[in-house]
Amino acid sequence: MKKNLKYLLLVLVIAISQLLLQPAANAQTFNKGDAVLNFGVGVGSAYLYSGATAWPAVNASFEYGVYKLKNIGVFSVGGILSWQHAYNGYNNYDLAWNEIYFGARSAFHLSLLEIDNLDVYGGITIGLRSYSDPVWNSYTARWENNYGVNPFGGAFVGGRWYFTPSFGVFSELGYDVSWLKAGFSIKF
Repeated sequence: MKKNLKYLLLVLVIAISQLLLQPAANAQTFNKGDAVLNFGVGVGSAYLYSGATAWPAVNASFEYGVYKLKNIGVFSVGGILSWQHAYNGYNNYDLAWNEIYFGARSAFHLSLLEIDNLDVYGGITIGLRSYSDPVWNSYTARWENNYGVNPFGGAFVGGRWYFTPSFGVFSELGYDVSWLKAGFSIKF
């Protein structure tokens, strides 16, 4: 088992080094037919409760270029999945919130700037937010979990900087799952 794990780690190190060591291409932009997978963390949320301490949201998103608008840019469609946990110690009670976001997103990738290796975009998100949060039950005189599903939506602007043709970093600012998201991107 240990020998297999060592081989797996060696293969992962080689694969990641190949992504990082490839020379970056000029005019690295988002094109029709491109697919990008983002992995990152986010801070801030419109759904946090007063006094709660939140862990950074963990998120993954996917985009696929579907339509090129002349030389102005490319429209993309995709999805997002995110999880966030928050907690609060209230009057000797340990209260916890968990939220899972699942949604669709669409963006417009602007190509007018013509800066090598830079992808600038803005878009919208719509989806469902599944949550569990504590509520005080006055009949039983104890905290109980409340579960539910609500719609969520928002808008964002962001950018990606590619170090190689297939690997880069991203950052997004907006009002959806998190106010600020950052992480890495894999283009294929």
